[in-house]
Amino acid sequence: MFTRSFLRDEWGFELFYNVALTPWFLLTPDLQVIGPSQKQQTVGLFGRESVSTATVVGLRLQLVL
Repeated sequence: MFTRSFLRDEWGFELFYNVALTPWFLLTPDLQVIGPSQKQQTVGLFGRESVSTATVVGLRLQLVL
């Protein structure tokens, strides 16, 4: 029987800020943090596997025409 006891609520947040370098050229730094929906330790094919929080850092340049 399949069980979902290894799942929990997923969570995440995002921080970003728009910086206008010129009126037509924007820079946007971005930080995202995502907490997994699986518990920290799960039993996989190769024994115990760790599931950790993901952190994503980004940078976007935007040209406004």
